[in-house]
Amino acid sequence: MQHVDPHVVDGDWKTLWGWKGPHRIQTFMWLAAHERILKIFRRSKWGVGILPTCTSCGRHDETTLRVLRDCVQATQVWLRLVPSNFITSFFSFSCREWIFTNLNKHNIGPNKDGWQTTFMTTCWFLWTWRNKTIF
Repeated sequence: MQHVDPHVVDGDWKTLWGWKGPHRIQTFMWLAAHERILKIFRRSKWGVGILPTCTSCGRHDETTLRVLRDCVQATQVWLRLVPSNFITSFFSFSCREWIFTNLNKHNIGPNKDGWQTTFMTTCWFLWTWRNKTIF
């Protein structure tokens, strides 16, 4: 019987940490894959009088996927970057599956050799854009 460590989180962490880009983006993606980025939804649980909803639409709880993929503004960005034949699958994964699937995709998007870079920097851009809007 194989021992399973309950503290190990599934994911292709070697690909994430092997990416040749800014370490702050790698760290951000690690936090996003663990759903640990500080969202309004989490801040609202601290009892500071903040509504947990998305700042763009105000209708849905702000989750990691809402900020990075499912918010109207984020979706518009992704629709310009993701080829039409990948759109359905792109919007169908859970957070961690979505991140690791895209870290391992090749030959898609405008820069066929650099989808990993396009994906990670776009996530980072969407996060910083959201933060500038709020703060």
